Amino acid sequence: MSTEEQALHADAQDLARFGYKQELRRMLGVYSSFAIAFSYISPSTGIFTLFILGIGLAGPSFFWSWPIVVVG
Repeated sequence: MSTEEQALHADAQDLARFGYKQELRRMLGVYSSFAIAFSYISPSTGIFTLFILGIGLAGPSFFWSWPIVVVG
């Protein structure tokens, strides 16, 4: 057995000791899909909301602060 195979076997034994079986489940449920969609939409919503707030409070000069935001 090669060193890599021995390491994989040792990992499987460690997992079995804790009551888990080594597996990789490749499925995306409804909750996971919602969580991913929410995580993509939330930052963009916040960015547009803060942009409108900044324009409303600081006026056109706020627009020139966005290059700093983009670099950051």
